[in-house]
Amino acid sequence: MDDATAKALWTYMKTTYAEGKKKNWPTIKNPFKKTDDGMWSHKANLKGAYNGTKTTKPSQFDAKTNELPDDFQLTSGSIVNVAVKGIPYSGSMGDGCSLRLQAVQVLKLAERKQLNPFSAEDGYNSKEDNPFTAVVVEGVVEEVVEGVVEEVVEEPTKVVQKTASAPPTDGSDLSSIIDDWDDED
Repeated sequence: MDDATAKALWTYMKTTYAEGKKKNWPTIKNPFKKTDDGMWSHKANLKGAYNGTKTTKPSQFDAKTNELPDDFQLTSGSIVNVAVKGIPYSGSMGDGCSLRLQAVQVLKLAERKQLNPFSAEDGYNSKEDNPFTAVVVEGVVEEVVEGVVEEVVEEPTKVVQKTASAPPTDGSDLSSIIDDWDDED
């Protein structure tokens, strides 16, 4: 946030806290943090439920106020306007005015980035060290194992057709068939 936005939001939070404050609640402190670029930051979130009451998903709009689809995913680094609702609180976790997210307007959508917390190290390289790779040559699949090429030949399958005996039509049951089984020596 720029200075003017941060000042207006802080005023809203102090007013909301003062209006909802109980007699023994202390004075709140400004929760905003100054960033390296001279702007202000603060976190606003929305839990799945508060005091047993489910919350609704924040509305999302583009810069022209068109509603965004339900599967829209906001990316880190995007520039947005947010609508929040202040909720005063005081307890063992501290005192203040939480900001519950109500709506988001996306002014500039940042490109999605694959975040990787690691740097390159010596060791296994899946691009170069994998001894098992498949090579397709004119429709024939060959396996390459440690530089040796072996052609993979599919084994022919033998199909055996069996005919099933027709069920008895004389009204005999399974127990009579089992009883007669040993008699056929």
